[in-house]
Amino acid sequence: MKHFDRRFLTTGIIIFSVIAILLIISPISFFSPMVTLGNSLYTSSSGSVSVQTKENLGNQTVMENFPKSIDGWEGYDYPVEQYLALLKADAMLVRVYEPPTFSQPIFFTIVQSKSDFSFHNPSVCFTAQGYKIQDEGQESVVITDTAWSREPTNITIPLNKLVATASNEDGALTERRLILYFYVKGNQFYSDTISMVQVDALIPLQGSYDDVLVQERTFLNKVIPLMFSPTQVDNAYHPIILTIIDWGVRGYVVIMILILIPAAVIFYPAIKLKFNPDNKP
Repeated sequence: MKHFDRRFLTTGIIIFSVIAILLIISPISFFSPMVTLGNSLYTSSSGSVSVQTKENLGNQTVMENFPKSIDGWEGYDYPVEQYLALLKADAMLVRVYEPPTFSQPIFFTIVQSKSDFSFHNPSVCFTAQGYKIQDEGQESVVITDTAWSREPTNITIPLNKLVATASNEDGALTERRLILYFYVKGNQFYSDTISMVQVDALIPLQGSYDDVLVQERTFLNKVIPLMFSPTQVDNAYHPIILTIIDWGVRGYVVIMILILIPAAVIFYPAIKLKFNPDNKP
């Protein structure tokens, strides 16, 4: 061991570790253009769903061209220039959709940014606007679009839920809103963008809001398939090393070479000393 050079030993171990990590990574998780829909901003969401985007959510022109007519719902845009600058967002859409039947319109919001500054929890944003949070929890929407069908059940998207209220100067309740929202995260290996998709609508000042909850879920059930498509690839874990082994003899040779590279670095001082014991140039 006295012939080992710590510098070469450390370098060899680092090279071996990098090679080992690369070999056990699944290419589908490393290079996939898929995004994840979930109800948590900073951590992994329980029940999150991997999908592919149909449009560039970070392009303002694309957002503005998002369909205004959706199965009888008609949309009208709100100006967003001041919010784009305030939130440092890449793109943003704020639109109200009026339903085909007489019921509450739904406010639809999409925002994408590379900074989590743009994504304060909506409970913080509504509170800053003078609302009080009456209820907070989790919901979900089942996508029934035939292209999203999966056996034995349909795909379910996890959502966050807020109920926010506003009062006048006398403390009398004047407004009550139901908010549903979820986050869209890019591939963690090469994308730092995050999007938020939110719907909200007015609900009765007191009592149940089940009808509006159903209406918002129904709207999301129509909107999500316009923005995303189910993955068309096999998501099973298949590390790179198994792909190389599938090459046959050529694959085993490649693996052997990869193993010999860090070994050669580690043993280089000993090999050099063996063939040049007098340390002559």
